[in-house]
Amino acid sequence: MGRTVRTQVALYLDDDRVEALRRLAEKSGRTQQDLLREALDTLLVQHKMLPAPKRRK
Repeated sequence: MGRTVRTQVALYLDDDRVEALRRLAEKSGRTQQDLLREALDTLLVQHKMLPAPKRRK
């Protein structure tokens, strides 16, 4: 796997959240990082700090 241009950010989570995230990633077949990025994007859109994604027709 190659290098990334993304910046790493530390995130401290409680044990129950870590386990729930692990289970969700396993169930969905996605990475924990991908799920966290999606959650952050949703939060930023909700607070109007990112534009809402364009909807597909």
